[in-house]
Amino acid sequence: MEKYGWQYNITGDQSNLKMEVIPPKDKIKPLPETLFKIYPLNSYSIDALLNSYIYGSHPSEFNDLFDCHKDLIEYDDITVIRKILSMKLGENHEFLLRFDKEENIKLFGIELFYLLLYSTFGIYCMSDDINNITIWSNYCNHNGFAVEFEIEKLKSDLVNNGYKPFGPFQVNYQNEIEKVSLIKNLSESIPYQTNIKSKSWENDNEWRLLIESLYKPLEIPEKEIDKLILPKEFEHLENPIKLLKCIKTEKRKFNITINSIRSIRLSLDFFKKEVLNRIIENDSEVIVNLKDGNKICVLNFIFEHSIDLYISLPNNQKFQIDFERYEIEKIKLNEFKLTKIK
Repeated sequence: MEKYGWQYNITGDQSNLKMEVIPPKDKIKPLPETLFKIYPLNSYSIDALLNSYIYGSHPSEFNDLFDCHKDLIEYDDITVIRKILSMKLGENHEFLLRFDKEENIKLFGIELFYLLLYSTFGIYCMSDDINNITIWSNYCNHNGFAVEFEIEKLKSDLVNNGYKPFGPFQVNYQNEIEKVSLIKNLSESIPYQTNIKSKSWENDNEWRLLIESLYKPLEIPEKEIDKLILPKEFEHLENPIKLLKCIKTEKRKFNITINSIRSIRLSLDFFKKEVLNRIIENDSEVIVNLKDGNKICVLNFIFEHSIDLYISLPNNQKFQIDFERYEIEKIKLNEFKLTKIK
């Protein structure tokens, strides 16, 4: 399938599935050796770091309301929708028997279909431009850290843990975005829906990894299931929403190894201003004391696993972020010595 000069292709069968997103020649960028994921400083980010996993999002969890939007697909193939739903609800469920006969039931079915379409796929977003000040602002408000992943090692980790990665694919940014027909482009609807965004996000320089869970369905965000409104006709019958909640799933946590991490970079506001000033003023080394438990966890992780550390520093002449590499040594529980590598 071609859209805006971009090719979206899926070939092979389930055992040998291949997915491609190919930009036009004037847009194509070579796949970088490494890509970056920015994390805000919170318990979820620390848990992912310490327990060695990446979180593969369901499309409904993105901060851009139109990203992977349900209505990017034209739901014009009732047979396919019914097939997907029957796999979860059972072929003879009363809901499916009336699915294409009553409009309100059909609309409810489309909502269910969208949630189930990504019950085996997680989406992991990264960027190739870590010096971009706006992505630090958008994704952690300059109070977080970035993990630099070696892409081939990351994909190898996912394969070794029983997952199937596709990509990472360069994201297609467009001023206007068209729907795609399900009946004409069933296979290509997933790479298209997950890899096209409004041009207003172009500065993110984003790449996306699609990760398939081969053996168990992935959890669907419960808040999205709770948004579903059951047609009145089914209030007295077996509730498909309850059936959806009863499906045995696994968390959207895809296990990796520390070996796939090349470096960790700390945001501008990771250290308090007075500490950052001491880092800037002392050209060789500085002792830092931390009270924030999340920050201590990050530095402990870097120290214990001998990961390359970069600290972001403000360049007030060029009005940009620069990174300097530092060695880290743990002195006490919350005290570290940072030594600049020249």
